[in-house]
Amino acid sequence: LLSGGFVQPDDGYITTQSVSGETVEADIILATELEVYGTDSGYVRYSAVNTTDEPIMYGYGWRLERLIDSSVVPTTYFDSAWQVVEFPDNTAFPQPSPWIMPGETLWLDFDFDDFKYELDTGTYRIVKKFNNDIYAAEFVIVDAVDTDEAADTDESADLTETTGADDAI
Repeated sequence: LLSGGFVQPDDGYITTQSVSGETVEADIILATELEVYGTDSGYVRYSAVNTTDEPIMYGYGWRLERLIDSSVVPTTYFDSAWQVVEFPDNTAFPQPSPWIMPGETLWLDFDFDDFKYELDTGTYRIVKKFNNDIYAAEFVIVDAVDTDEAADTDESADLTETTGADDAI
């Protein structure tokens, strides 16, 4: 971690969804439901797929980072860096460490209002730890977009769910 809440570009994260298309094959696939969200979307829905034959442990904690170019980065060593997007003070996550069983998909979401500051347009990534590895999924926030292109706004849906391979149609 660089000073001021910045993360080096070569952070060692396993990126399974990338805006640039550069991804790594992995046993866990972390990805957002859409690759592009509008500033009016209100939330981002993402999933973690366990492609292994073993249960995968995960915690509820996660973080959001925003790609910042060299004109803003407080170092001359990188063309860009990732800045940690702050949660409000005293934000806490539940402590239990649940499991994703083999072949299951875990769906999670976060609201744009979960953060200390408004999410502007730009490239972001969700960062989450599974077992002992840290995974990342990149996505873009653009100015307001048509609701057909943005995240589904059905607030009645339970967005924290787990589906197994047998549930697929």
